[in-house]
Amino acid sequence: MQAKLSQLDVVSREEFDVQTQVLARTRQKLDLLEKNLNKLNNNLLILRQSNRELILRHGAVNKKVNLDVT
Repeated sequence: MQAKLSQLDVVSREEFDVQTQVLARTRQKLDLLEKNLNKLNNNLLILRQSNRELILRHGAVNKKVNLDVT
């Protein structure tokens, strides 16, 4: 039985615990990055809308101005 167990591809409990901690930290970092990305996307949408409103309000000086801000 010991011979069969030694043939299994397993890790020690210590290594498992270390990898669990690494995964937890990675998830925290990913959550933070996702929040930051969402904030940046929201800010970009606000800026695009503001620019579009400014262009429409003040008129395009050059008729070739692209109003597609999607």
